[in-house]
Amino acid sequence: MSPRLSWDGSAMTIEVDDKDGSVCPPAIVPTAKSGGQGETGLSLVDRLSELWGTSSRPSGKTVYARVRLVTGAALFRAAVT
Repeated sequence: MSPRLSWDGSAMTIEVDDKDGSVCPPAIVPTAKSGGQGETGLSLVDRLSELWGTSSRPSGKTVYARVRLVTGAALFRAAVT
């Protein structure tokens, strides 16, 4: 699994191919349901990215996330909310 990264000057897009053969999109598992053990990766992606999703491929799917560069006051506001 090799991530692909692209930068447009204000945000980074990260793409990873999931070749498990499933085209079903991944789901965020609430921490309470996972017992606090694992299953937190997608929750982290959801919290840190401005958007994420999947696109179908013949052998599975590609999962992508777009993370915007945050600086200064915006970084402080994001940390306290």
